Amino acid sequence: MIGPSRKAFIRKLLAGDNDAAHEMAADHESVETGTQAALSAAILNGAHIIRVHDVARARATAAIIDAIRTQ
Repeated sequence: MIGPSRKAFIRKLLAGDNDAAHEMAADHESVETGTQAALSAAILNGAHIIRVHDVARARATAAIIDAIRTQ
């Protein structure tokens, strides 16, 4: 189980420093992209349950990663 959706660690990685991370909105497009990347890594490493804010994007990400994993 994992719940990385819109977490501060994603904003910190994208912003490059802690000060800029606080200014980046949690629902910023690049934060959503970072969330999908974190979900992908988690699913590839065995996560079966994911907690997210954007269900539609997460479903698409999970479907693609599951297809990659099983082929």
